[in-house]
Amino acid sequence: RFRLNRQKIPPIADGQYPLKASIMGAGASAESKDIAGKLEEKELTEFLKNMDAETAMKLSKAMDAAGTKGDSMSRAIWLWGEDTAKDFIEETEIKTKVPEKLDGKMLLLGEGEWESQEDKEKVDKLLMKTALRFAQDQCSSEKPFVPPAALKKRAAWYWDEKFVKEFFEEVFCDEYYEQGGGGGSSEEEKKELKTVETPKCDGKTLMLTECEKLDENAKEWLRTAIGRTTYLLMQDILLN
Repeated sequence: RFRLNRQKIPPIADGQYPLKASIMGAGASAESKDIAGKLEEKELTEFLKNMDAETAMKLSKAMDAAGTKGDSMSRAIWLWGEDTAKDFIEETEIKTKVPEKLDGKMLLLGEGEWESQEDKEKVDKLLMKTALRFAQDQCSSEKPFVPPAALKKRAAWYWDEKFVKEFFEEVFCDEYYEQGGGGGSSEEEKKELKTVETPKCDGKTLMLTECEKLDENAKEWLRTAIGRTTYLLMQDILLN
């Protein structure tokens, strides 16, 4: 399942995030994984040709753990350097002092000391929106980002019809109707919520066309869920 509610939004409150066993194994170092995530696939393939068998195997594992870069990676938060992260923080219009020397990885993992919880929540909210836009980028890309095999269930652009059905069942559950679809909380507004029908399509079609056919409450609820799921994908890339 998708485990959307791993934690309340923001999903890494108080720095608590469950570390899971690495899918890379002991042979692939964090440094190798970082390098693999930044280089193009062709460059990595050339490196492999000139390596001994053991080193090549380790880098191959790192390549799988880092995923394969696509042609729309400007919103790949985990790859951001300090300058890009600084520009991102400026978009939040936070007026108080912000942590120094933050990069994309640190933003995703909730690092840095913020002057107020409100500031941190502003950043997390914009990170979620950026993650959603990253997913949208991949759906319209000729060469989308290929996540590690173990994490593809969090990549909406790789979902088949079965996964879309499972996602809708989890997202549009009793909580959606109890909370009024994320909109108003009055009983009258709750009664006006329409039952959300699951479209028969894959993830790309869902993001590009079918999402637009939903009513505004359902559309916003779905986008929030996909943004959160993609945000968790980015965290998992760093933590696995």
